[in-house]
Amino acid sequence: MKFNELQVGVEYAVIPSWQYSSRDKKDPQRVHKADVEKATLVNLTKYEYKVYRSDIQNHPEFVKAPQGSRSVGYLVTAKNGTQDVYWLARPQDIVECWSVLEPRWAEEERKQNEEREQAKREQEQRDLERKMIQEQRARLEKSVLDSFQSILGGRGNSNNLKFDTRSIRDQQGNYKEINIVQLDIELAQILIEKVLEAREVMG
Repeated sequence: MKFNELQVGVEYAVIPSWQYSSRDKKDPQRVHKADVEKATLVNLTKYEYKVYRSDIQNHPEFVKAPQGSRSVGYLVTAKNGTQDVYWLARPQDIVECWSVLEPRWAEEERKQNEEREQAKREQEQRDLERKMIQEQRARLEKSVLDSFQSILGGRGNSNNLKFDTRSIRDQQGNYKEINIVQLDIELAQILIEKVLEAREVMG
């Protein structure tokens, strides 16, 4: 911000001197809340700019800049827990009044929360659908296994009768999953014999 725009005692969004200062961070329309500190301008004195922070306002490292100096900083302070922290902020790192930016950040946070809630609901729905499919498949597998055991006199079990799921592509190019039953050849032969016997009985 420009010198004539700064006001003592006002809370500003300030890029900390010990963090990287980018073009986006300096732009009031693009800066994120996480990129700045809520800091109060202590005075309008111009100091020799340096990267230093202290819990003492009048620390010797904070030296007034000579007349005409081009590398200056302004003393700002922010809360670090319960302790006050002081450092020198360059004019371009004092982005904007906190009260000006806060409504935009609040709206962005509201939208982010809505998006997170929507994503959470969608994930829960997908999880529910996946659970229902798994439960349906488990019931189907048990029914098929029970039927095979009934037909084959208890010979069908998890060793010679296996279930699998594969993805296939239909004529439209879309993939879908199909459930597959795999039989050992011996079990398949017994099943064929049973079918032929039943056909003979039925004439």
